[in-house]
Amino acid sequence: MPIIPVAFDFGTKTVKIGDVFYPTSNYENDLKFLLCHFKDVSGKIQKYGFNSENNYSGEYVLKVPFL
Repeated sequence: MPIIPVAFDFGTKTVKIGDVFYPTSNYENDLKFLLCHFKDVSGKIQKYGFNSENNYSGEYVLKVPFL
């Protein structure tokens, strides 16, 4: 199933739309590749953003509950 990464950067008031990505069986490499799209993007709630101070640690992707 293809994935199109989309990042809403509230800091620059822009939307980044990435190329279509087809996941492989290598979860860690796929996740590293996808997270590069979100590098230094300022989210609406800063503490949940992906920046140089709050990078993916390998334990979880997001702590935000989905409503």
